[in-house]
Amino acid sequence: MPLAVALILAVSLAGPVCAQALVGDQPQRVAERMVPEPPGILVASWVEGLEAPWSLVFLPDGRALVSERPGRIRMIEQGRLRPQPLAFVESAQGGEGGLMGLAVHPRFPQQSFIYAMHTHREAGRTTNRVIRLIVEGGTARFDRAIVSGIPGARNHNGGRIAFGPDGHLYVGTGEIFEADRAQDPADLGGKLLRLTADGGVPADNPIPGSPIYSLGHRNIQGLAWHPSGTLFVSEHGPSGELGLRAWDEINVIRRGGNYGWPKVVGAVGRAEFVDPLVAFRDSSTPPSGVAFWNDALFVAQPGADPHRPGSDRLDLARQRGRPLVCQQPQRGCLRPAARRRGWARRSPLFADQQPRRSRPAAAGR
Repeated sequence: MPLAVALILAVSLAGPVCAQALVGDQPQRVAERMVPEPPGILVASWVEGLEAPWSLVFLPDGRALVSERPGRIRMIEQGRLRPQPLAFVESAQGGEGGLMGLAVHPRFPQQSFIYAMHTHREAGRTTNRVIRLIVEGGTARFDRAIVSGIPGARNHNGGRIAFGPDGHLYVGTGEIFEADRAQDPADLGGKLLRLTADGGVPADNPIPGSPIYSLGHRNIQGLAWHPSGTLFVSEHGPSGELGLRAWDEINVIRRGGNYGWPKVVGAVGRAEFVDPLVAFRDSSTPPSGVAFWNDALFVAQPGADPHRPGSDRLDLARQRGRPLVCQQPQRGCLRPAARRRGWARRSPLFADQQPRRSRPAAAGR
């Protein structure tokens, strides 16, 4: 069955790179169009009083966990934010660094572990790592580091983590504005990593003994699995490197695939690289979290609406800032987090594929 996908899209610094990128084409043939109020999507404030929320995940009993970039993991219960954090993860802040992605063990609460990716500073060196915490009642404590030594810096830290249907943990990393890292098989920057729940390397990873599952990524921001089991990722395109801007992407992940950065951008049609499913050639859209609702892929994007400043909170369906999307939208609505409210864009890849509702709007509204 073909993967019919509709995108719901909620409406920068250079380092050393290789000589010159081969610029390809925009693979999609359907024009993007603005939809300020997507049909059937209810937009409402959910939780307020958060500081720089980054990731949102749900526990099996419906409670939610949200990360705040300064290092707090907060719990939301019955729509209310608990006043005390579940845990504090000491994190190096600045720019895009800090506490980022969260994930929940697939067998929670029998295995009462949660996972967090954060920017870590030790012995004068900044890196990113993924740690595991054990939840005990209303608190969580450090259990172990799952993967360390991921390049860290002010920008391009990646940060999204999620368990796949295979029970393994996937980790999106950035190349910290040192683009050549993305093509180096010995470097964890600019990669998609795949690990066991205990931090081991699965035997069927493409490079024996290595957590690297795919390479050639610039800055992965979102991970979501289609109901068929296919993994989609969102990632940021160049913001001046190699004289290029825009080219943000949605990619379909292949085991061992090379997604080209910084050698290529866009769809180049070369066998050694995997072309993007969607590339935004003409303007920077930078996508953030992604989630599937049946066959429809929802992609959160920073928007710009200076007339609606709002406050720090979790909104539903459209945002500004660095939004995120829950990985289990069947529990209610898609719940992106953001610093400000923004706009939404819809860009169906197939004209007959309409976005699924995150929550039906009430009659008369």
